[in-house]
Amino acid sequence: MSRPISVSVFSLSGGYTTIRSRGKFRYSRLALIESIIEFSGKEGEVISFLPLDPVVRGISSTGLKWPLDTMYWERGKQGVSGISNCVTASEVRVSVDEGRLLMIRNFLE
Repeated sequence: MSRPISVSVFSLSGGYTTIRSRGKFRYSRLALIESIIEFSGKEGEVISFLPLDPVVRGISSTGLKWPLDTMYWERGKQGVSGISNCVTASEVRVSVDEGRLLMIRNFLE
């Protein structure tokens, strides 16, 4: 069973949290997306998204293998509780018009 080694919280209303654990990825970084987030990514990096509100609308992205453009999440309607994606560019941008997303970036090193 994987157990966290350390957790660092940098902000309670935004920012990011880093979790180090034993398992496939060396560590994961969590970020709350309430409007726009931009970051430097590495090609092949695995990113997951989870809706934090009952409805998340107006999702768009650049720099991801599967664009999130025009994506709309209504909890319980699509049968999807979260999705994973891969970085394809050095700069990534994800935005939402309504609702909040939790982004989980997984790192091998």
